[in-house]
Amino acid sequence: MKHPAEEEGLKAEFRPIATAVGAPLVLTLTGLAAIWAGYHTGQNPPLVFGLTLFAYLLALLAVIDARHGILPHLLTGTLAGLGILLAPTFGHTHLNALNGGLLALTGIGFCAFVTERLTGKQAVGGGDFWLVAALGTWLGAGGLPMLLVATAVTGIVSVLIRRWLSQNMLTYANVPTQSFPFGPALCAAGWLAMLYAPAYWQGIEMLVTPVS
Repeated sequence: MKHPAEEEGLKAEFRPIATAVGAPLVLTLTGLAAIWAGYHTGQNPPLVFGLTLFAYLLALLAVIDARHGILPHLLTGTLAGLGILLAPTFGHTHLNALNGGLLALTGIGFCAFVTERLTGKQAVGGGDFWLVAALGTWLGAGGLPMLLVATAVTGIVSVLIRRWLSQNMLTYANVPTQSFPFGPALCAAGWLAMLYAPAYWQGIEMLVTPVS
């Protein structure tokens, strides 16, 4: 028998998921991402299917976090499991996917610890930890540097949006601006990293390779 608090926690996670599964915004974002994926991969069916599934889960997480300020463990766990399961589709081994998740979790944990020690404030929410770990399973260890770069970009955009909302005395959905969710920025960063990690490494190689 579940403890009442645990049961209430499950309900609190399930309700936002149930309302977002068929939400027009989620479906629109997924459709646009599918078109983007098809163009980017040269209409490779397995890759397009995998990326569309990835995009759907990211859209769910982003919309739920924006509206309710939570990243349901049910969705982040599903995202992580599929990242490991579908690893060969994206050229990774299952072990590499698992290592990517563990490295991502360790990295964000270290950054959060240092930030909290320096500022005395919690900088990363609990759901963000598991979302980053789940993204790591899709990207593998080699995709994590690109995730870091993309997160910096989307994070800056997120801060600018937050400032605009604060200046205009608005709230983002049901979430006050002082608790502005970071999940949407992480989801956007994960999508960009998933598509452009190879291009990132090609650019790095061009920079470090001497011109003959």
